[in-house]
Amino acid sequence: MILALNDLCASLIKALGTEPSQQPAIKVLESSVTPGQRICFGTAALFLAPLAEESLFRGILYPFVKQIGYPRLALWGSSILFGAIHLSLVAFVPLTLFAVVLVLVYEKTDKLIAPILMHFLFNLVNFFAAIFAPELNNFLHDVLHR
Repeated sequence: MILALNDLCASLIKALGTEPSQQPAIKVLESSVTPGQRICFGTAALFLAPLAEESLFRGILYPFVKQIGYPRLALWGSSILFGAIHLSLVAFVPLTLFAVVLVLVYEKTDKLIAPILMHFLFNLVNFFAAIFAPELNNFLHDVLHR
């Protein structure tokens, strides 16, 4: 669903006459060619980013703003900021909505580990999709054109 929303945003940006750009993290992944570079980037994307981002957004920012009496601002403000820090107009809306889901998971479980694991799985899928994009595109092309 997030990937479909990402494609929709890219199409809207193109329709407005602007060329959509990828997230800086995806650009770095695509430019990393050695296994060592991919392992380092993968470690950061899969383990460090979810831990750091969830600790900051769902562990500190969201509860702080909520506790001072602004639960809607906590939800939407932390989610919009989460989307914005990824520096991609194309991914802004999908990542903002993903952040809302992460807040809801955090609220439902009352455990920070739940959104951390969700974020890890989300990054894992995106990491492998980016690495295997050419093969995936060829596979989908073959399946759709049989």
